[in-house]
Amino acid sequence: MDQTYAMPVTGDSMEPTLPNGSHVFVDTSHNYPSPPDLYAINYGHGLMVKRVELLPDDKLRVISDNDRYSDFEFPLQDVDVFGRVVASFKRHG
Repeated sequence: MDQTYAMPVTGDSMEPTLPNGSHVFVDTSHNYPSPPDLYAINYGHGLMVKRVELLPDDKLRVISDNDRYSDFEFPLQDVDVFGRVVASFKRHG
């Protein structure tokens, strides 16, 4: 069974790493947020791509690459990790 899915990136919170309109491929077999990397997650606002870091106290730091957005910390149990981003592409034109 294939466990990699494509999804679009909307918004500018992950710029410059993932500009609006990019697409990512997400490996859903890797749904534990370690090591720190880009993951597709849902913490109550729908599925989105964010950089995440697992903290020692079972919290998850959610990081936007765009400095205009603040980082957040959530209890790991409050975040659904859909999978790890394994590739991305941006359409030109």
